[in-house]
Amino acid sequence: MWQDPIVQETRQLREAFAAQHGHDADAIFQAILEMQTLSQRPKVSYAPHAPMPAYAAQPVASRDAQQASHP
Repeated sequence: MWQDPIVQETRQLREAFAAQHGHDADAIFQAILEMQTLSQRPKVSYAPHAPMPAYAAQPVASRDAQQASHP
């Protein structure tokens, strides 16, 4: 079966990173947060927006009432 070399390299890097942190998900997460904090790369931030208004549920006419209104 053909193996994509980029996917293979990515999996090897992921495995090495996980091994450095004892395959502990919490430790991996904390390491990623620390890397983000120390990064000098620009951060993307979006302006907050107002939430969509909540619409009250409208009663739905029964099928019998709909058929009665359409002769």
